Amino acid sequence: ASSGADTNVSLLMTGSNDTFLQQPAPVYRDNLRQILSVLQDFNEHVGLGLLPPILGPGLPRYPRNSQSQVDGFNEVVQELAADRGCLIADFRGLGPHIADTVHMRNEGYRRMAQIWYDRLNEAGL
Repeated sequence: ASSGADTNVSLLMTGSNDTFLQQPAPVYRDNLRQILSVLQDFNEHVGLGLLPPILGPGLPRYPRNSQSQVDGFNEVVQELAADRGCLIADFRGLGPHIADTVHMRNEGYRRMAQIWYDRLNEAGL
């Protein structure tokens, strides 16, 4: 294992927009698995972010079940992270920082950065 300047890290959080597409969890799982395979081929460490909540129904064109999809996607993220040895950053508590039911206000993005930083620091990265 390399360390210091040789360490390669990728951080990934994806999925909220997929609730708009009504993407089934198995498709999301396969897509995320493929992305992880590529990232892990080129990086020593990969971090996955658990999705923050979608408040209310989401933006006007989002389906009413967007939050249940986010919950399902988060289960997939947790499963794949455990299977593939990825660290996890938990953004599920960032609801108070959401501006338009989906996107963060500045403080929310700052908090996300702090959570990533804390997770990397805990992992010795």
